[in-house]
Amino acid sequence: MVRWKVPREEVEVTWCERLRRSLMLLPVMLLMATLVVVANSPASAEEARQIEVQLMVSRISDAPGGIDPRAARLHRKLKGQFRYESLKVLQTRSLKLGIDQVATEVLPNGKKVRIRTLQVDDKGALLAVDVEGAVRGDYKVRNGHLLVFGAGPDGDGKLVISLEPHW
Repeated sequence: MVRWKVPREEVEVTWCERLRRSLMLLPVMLLMATLVVVANSPASAEEARQIEVQLMVSRISDAPGGIDPRAARLHRKLKGQFRYESLKVLQTRSLKLGIDQVATEVLPNGKKVRIRTLQVDDKGALLAVDVEGAVRGDYKVRNGHLLVFGAGPDGDGKLVISLEPHW
């Protein structure tokens, strides 16, 4: 094995040079510390909170056809308020929404429904709902409760939208 001997040079480093080198590293150290703090800091509870909204679009009609078993809960809510012979579920969708996120769905009659979560707390979720040509407003709904809207005519009946938030 061959070893090379390299002459060592003595370099005198003054305290000013040491200070200068330390100051050059300061921005890098600050950046790294900031990244660690940001990466480890939890998002605010309001931003991190997501809710799941079950969207169900149904048609009520005077035509015979019975009650769709998937809409039994909606039927219990509507039967004392409206007269109809049939209730049929047309579409269902599960939407996961964070605060200030918007979900848009196209209804069978071509119109759109937009849902946006404005606020969520232990008492309920504040939802902004816009059913094109029918309803627009902000509604506070408790966890697991139904929010029901009419969405205009559709064929021989009327569309009904139900929203059920869970968090």
